[in-house]
Amino acid sequence: FWAGLIAALAAGVALVLASPAFAVDLDTPHPSLVPEVPRADIPKILDGDVFDIVVVGNYIVAGGDFTTIERSDGTTFQQPYLAAFDIDSGEFVESFTPVLNDEVSAISPAPEVDHVFVGGKFTDINGLTRNRLAKLSLVDGSVTSFVSNASGKVQELDLDSGRLFVGGTFNKIKGQFIDKVADVDPFTGQPNLAFNFDFQGEASNYSGGQNIKHLEVTPDGTKLLIVHSAASIDGQQRSAAAIIDITDPAAPMLTDYSLNDFFDDAPRGPLPTDADISPDGTYFAMSTIIGDINPWHDMTMAFPIAGGPDTPPLWTHRMRDSVYSVAVSNNAVYAGGHFCRINIGPGPTNPDGRDDKTCSGSGFNGAWRWQLAALDPADGTPLDWDPGSNSGHGVVALTVTDRGLLIGHDGSFAGGINTGRMGFFDFGGPNDVQAPTLTIDTPLEGQSVASPPSVAGTAADDHRVDVVRVRLRDTATQLWLQSDGSFGPVAYDFDVAPELGGSNETVNWSFTYPVVPDGSYRIEARALDPADNVSDTAVRLFSVGPPTPDCSATVNAGNHVELNWLPVPGEDTYSVRRDGAFLASVGNGGLTYTDTTVGNGLHNYIVRSSLGGVTTEYDCGTVDITLTLTCSAVVDANNHVVLNWDPVPGEDKHIVRRDGNFLSSVTNFGTTYTDATVGMGTHSYIVRSRQAGVTTDIDCGSVTIDLNLTCSAVVDVDDNVILTWDPVPGEDTHVVRRDGAFVTSVGNFGTTYTDLAVPVGTHSYLVRSSMGGVLTDIDCGSITIDPPPPATCAAVVDANGDVTLTWDEIAGENSYNVRRDAVWIGNSGASTTFFDDQVLPGDHSYVIRYNNGAGVTDIVCQPDPITVP
Repeated sequence: FWAGLIAALAAGVALVLASPAFAVDLDTPHPSLVPEVPRADIPKILDGDVFDIVVVGNYIVAGGDFTTIERSDGTTFQQPYLAAFDIDSGEFVESFTPVLNDEVSAISPAPEVDHVFVGGKFTDINGLTRNRLAKLSLVDGSVTSFVSNASGKVQELDLDSGRLFVGGTFNKIKGQFIDKVADVDPFTGQPNLAFNFDFQGEASNYSGGQNIKHLEVTPDGTKLLIVHSAASIDGQQRSAAAIIDITDPAAPMLTDYSLNDFFDDAPRGPLPTDADISPDGTYFAMSTIIGDINPWHDMTMAFPIAGGPDTPPLWTHRMRDSVYSVAVSNNAVYAGGHFCRINIGPGPTNPDGRDDKTCSGSGFNGAWRWQLAALDPADGTPLDWDPGSNSGHGVVALTVTDRGLLIGHDGSFAGGINTGRMGFFDFGGPNDVQAPTLTIDTPLEGQSVASPPSVAGTAADDHRVDVVRVRLRDTATQLWLQSDGSFGPVAYDFDVAPELGGSNETVNWSFTYPVVPDGSYRIEARALDPADNVSDTAVRLFSVGPPTPDCSATVNAGNHVELNWLPVPGEDTYSVRRDGAFLASVGNGGLTYTDTTVGNGLHNYIVRSSLGGVTTEYDCGTVDITLTLTCSAVVDANNHVVLNWDPVPGEDKHIVRRDGNFLSSVTNFGTTYTDATVGMGTHSYIVRSRQAGVTTDIDCGSVTIDLNLTCSAVVDVDDNVILTWDPVPGEDTHVVRRDGAFVTSVGNFGTTYTDLAVPVGTHSYLVRSSMGGVLTDIDCGSITIDPPPPATCAAVVDANGDVTLTWDEIAGENSYNVRRDAVWIGNSGASTTFFDDQVLPGDHSYVIRYNNGAGVTDIVCQPDPITVP
């Protein structure tokens, strides 16, 4: 791990590791090491890092680069960079929701009740400009009038005796040139101009700049400890740490205290990350990083406060990997980082821990302390405390309080509890009196399994499940399985480590027993939590022998397919598939399903689980379904065909076909249909289902339709032919044919037609229907149209010797030519009379001539000739 850090730093990448920015003087000594199990009732910070945590009154205030928080009910909300929680209830303080535009690195109580200073990289809070330093009300999150803008990141804060000490990468505070550390009035924000020290150079090529790692005033209020990465202060070497005499605010003084001699030999120079002064003020602990080089790098160490030039350490302890944070109580130096196996000694050391993770630190043996450790203040010996953290980068913030220990990391579990990014090892937390719960999921009750048998289930606890203990009894001999595979009269518990899980989280556990002979057995299982609360005993009876199939498919009396399968541990919802296609979902942990929609043929069934993205399939086998379905076709009194059929199981839509062609769809699980459109002739019917891609045809047989339809043809006085016929049932359009040729179509269910201008002669008529592709011809018989009688013309001579002609009207004619003695004498137009007053005495012949398209016709007027006197 440290090799990557060295490479990054050598490439010029600035590495600024956060550390707790506010020192706490314990008012109440700790009675012991803090508990190994943290609180489980505080909402979880889900992302980023927590860089600093302090207790202000009844508030726990956390700052970092996080954005999202999860309540106990699982809902999440956004509260970036700064959040507060009630120290007793653990609840998120809903009234404190300030809006910042960047991370918070340092927090300190303010002199006013329920107020807090925050420092970091932000430049805006609640829409107000506050460059990297601000004071907020914890009651409502409002920004106070305090303004003391810093030109660079604020990394450390410590309030003591009405003075706010501020550390960071800035060189100006409230417009005044002050380098790295300032003494600021906590009410006005005005810096003390007398407090101004010049930080020069970098003590290590790997330090990432002149960073302030820790600021803290000693309990007596006379000295300020500055842990830093500069090479010198005011031109004087001060490797890793310096102490300022702050007795006189008007004349602060850099003391001669130094760690120069110790760090001069460090191969990579001093690389401190954090520090904390002991409650009694006699020493401070420091953490370092990079390289695992004893006694300087990847170490936790302690130095006396009372010292001078080249003060040596009281002790150093090799942690074998990076240490990012330290916090000191009256009985422990707590360390956090990326380490997991650390050196034992010099005093008696318990090397065991609660984890067996692969360690990133160098070497073997040593004591397991997974990213959190407690060291003896006297000599650095690891104490018997190993709650563990699952962070990736490591534990970057530690704060000792009267109530216990607060930690900030980039993991989600600490002490086996899902704490999110912040954990609280609280002396004042409730006693754990609630027992875990446990279930056995497999084998099923009465199931037969192969040897060696396995058992699996789930367990949960309000803190965490520490261990599951299982035992196995032969129900025939009443003897218990032992660790060596033998059976004896005394019960033997096999200890099972469950999956890692936190408060109120259900975890999985499983265990495979040694090989046992075929027979009947009883499993007993119990879960224990860290307080040794024990769950109720879960019992499962099963047998060892030929295994029960994972899934079976059987056909019942109703030709339905019944499926039964074994559970996939932890699965709640299964997918049933037939012939490779999805059929149904079975939820609520159900282990059976009846397929009532299966059709004829061979069908294969699979039950699928996709728990946690892992697909498990049970092959239930193949079944053969033979359905004996019937259908009847009956002609009713109206010559309609009534169909009735047995339904295809589960089918809600049947298709009726006549003579091989689609006729209609019957939905809503209907099983009857009346064909009112059938024509004459013999017709076959089937009812078809296409359920789930399977086609099932039910043969309804054939029927013969004789409609006895009639049609009459009558000639009226005008030689028009009037047709009247019986309709073809359901037919909307009939075709009229004369002498085998199309005449017209009659729509809208009409049953009569008049044929005008029928030619002279004998003609046959029929009416045709083509409904449903079936031709039905109704014979109307034949009629004869006689030719009209010849037209006549009468010629009459009056007393004046004039001739009047009168003749029969020729239908459609509107032009008559009058001829006398074969000579044209006039045209009457459409009139059928003509008066000839130009005639001379004598005998004359008159003719009326017309041409109606059939040729020239003459009507000879009688008498012929006529004599004019």
